[in-house]
Amino acid sequence: KPGLSETMTPDRWMDALNDDTPAMRARFIGPAPRPQEMYWRAMTLRDFDGRTWTPAPSSIGAPKLSLAPTRWRYTLDVEPTDQRLLATLEFAPAQPDGTQRGRDAGLRAIAPLTGLTRWQLQAAPALSFDPVLDARERRADLALPPRNPRTLALGRQWRSEAGGNDVAIIERALAMIHEDFAYSLTVPEPGRDWIDDFLFEGRTGYCQQFSSAFVVLMRSAGIPARVVVGYAR
Repeated sequence: KPGLSETMTPDRWMDALNDDTPAMRARFIGPAPRPQEMYWRAMTLRDFDGRTWTPAPSSIGAPKLSLAPTRWRYTLDVEPTDQRLLATLEFAPAQPDGTQRGRDAGLRAIAPLTGLTRWQLQAAPALSFDPVLDARERRADLALPPRNPRTLALGRQWRSEAGGNDVAIIERALAMIHEDFAYSLTVPEPGRDWIDDFLFEGRTGYCQQFSSAFVVLMRSAGIPARVVVGYAR
């Protein structure tokens, strides 16, 4: 029911995307965050072979971040699944019993969530992130397979035109997506260069196409990027 997985491959989550039964329920104890602050983060994916996204190798450490003093307290009821992933509000300053913190700063249950579970949690927005990646993190967040040549060429073109202005490249990608693309669960079966097909041919897809294409565009332009798995309100 939660529709989460430790890998992401186009067309593999269609059953979950078409299922509108609840995945989890949250009840805040005291003040609640604004809707735009409610991102429920399960994990990040870094490695991409051209088709499937997977987590980073164990040599990549947890991100360095500092948290704001704001604290949101809430109860999370999670529907059964065979996974250990917990989609918690960003970011958890404390680690509840029965959980462990992953390399991506997210929480995971120690045992598979085979029954309905309830968690008492806290969250705090990030105040700042470490502005400098170490060499291993940077390589992992820029690595790309030799596929989707049109997407790679577009990212390099944007870098050439923007010089050192990363923000201009990010804004250009977002503007292109908002202006020219449509959301739909009905898309063709992905081929070898499916990101090229999405960006330059169909321009229609769902969360996996949009997030994958954005990250590949950023990496091809020299901007380290990852895919984040979770829920947005």
